[in-house]
Amino acid sequence: MLSREDFYMIKQMRQQGAYIVDIAAQIGCSERTVRRYLKYPEPPARKTRHKMVKLKPFMDYIDMRPAENVWNSEVIFAEIKAMGYTGGRSMLRYYIQPKRKMRPSKEQGESYRLKEKRKAGVLTKNTTPISDDEMVQSGQHQ
Repeated sequence: MLSREDFYMIKQMRQQGAYIVDIAAQIGCSERTVRRYLKYPEPPARKTRHKMVKLKPFMDYIDMRPAENVWNSEVIFAEIKAMGYTGGRSMLRYYIQPKRKMRPSKEQGESYRLKEKRKAGVLTKNTTPISDDEMVQSGQHQ
């Protein structure tokens, strides 16, 4: 969307007899955009940004959850949904995302949660060392 100044410049240049191609080149937009703006009697209004009205009553609770080391938006969504939240997941994600940058990094020695499939791979992995003879037989030795 072009600015109000661009809108008035398009109108003024056209009244002075400028071609649509030249106006588009001057403004830095497509000819189609120039034609569309010439049809408007007034500059188009900007769309209002989404307000987090539905989320507002739950913001204190949401702000408290990361302090308790709960960063997952799906978990928080389920909790506030049970409390009466009627909004969507996206709104909650947009609210939580900037706070994730403040998330403390894991200390050395802290464990990470593994998915079930990964756990199975770790648990069934053979950790016994392979001798040089076994490596030659399997074709892995160089």
